[in-house]
Amino acid sequence: MVSVGLIIRKEIIYGAHITALIGPSFLISICILKNLNISIPAILTAYLIPVIVYTFNYQSELDNDIITDPDKVEYLTRKKKIFSIIIFIYFTLLILSLGILDNIRIIFFILIILAGGILYTIIFKVLTKNIPGFKSIFASLLWTYFGTFFAIFLYSLSIDLLIVLFGIFMFLKLFANAIFFDIKDINADNRRNLKTIPIIFGKSNTLKIINVVNILSLIILIIGIL
Repeated sequence: MVSVGLIIRKEIIYGAHITALIGPSFLISICILKNLNISIPAILTAYLIPVIVYTFNYQSELDNDIITDPDKVEYLTRKKKIFSIIIFIYFTLLILSLGILDNIRIIFFILIILAGGILYTIIFKVLTKNIPGFKSIFASLLWTYFGTFFAIFLYSLSIDLLIVLFGIFMFLKLFANAIFFDIKDINADNRRNLKTIPIIFGKSNTLKIINVVNILSLIILIIGIL
């Protein structure tokens, strides 16, 4: 019999919850930098957007992940029967949180992000067959856009040097992470003829590229602090 603790651990790891923390993390970071009040509905909204996108992505990619992460596929396959219920709960919570925020710009913004995230799985990822590295670049740009402009629209902020530097820093860190995870998916991406950076340059050179990107992000961070 599977223990409750093991189920919770697998849900946290494979249910996109850790990945979804990217939203609240960026929002809280900007709020701290700008000395803004942080609201629970805003944090919930920032969490629900990536968790919806990645929950959809994980369920759609089961056939491709069977080679690289069979434990994840096994867990999500068992969960597939309640997938529609889970998505319904997420969207219900999202509607409630958006209703509390009562910001029409945020609603349109969220629709754009959700559309971009879902289309990434359905359409945009496949474009990597023709555009080298497109998968990593698009995902990094999408969440950078979400992380910066969600706070801008929510708090009616102006785009100043701090926001620009923060956005560049976020993109570089996300890009480095995306490339790193593409290393894990080399075999699956190769079978789909995707031209990811690790497939083009090889593992060793890809690690060097990641190091360069991380150094650039450190430089941006230092400039921002100064």
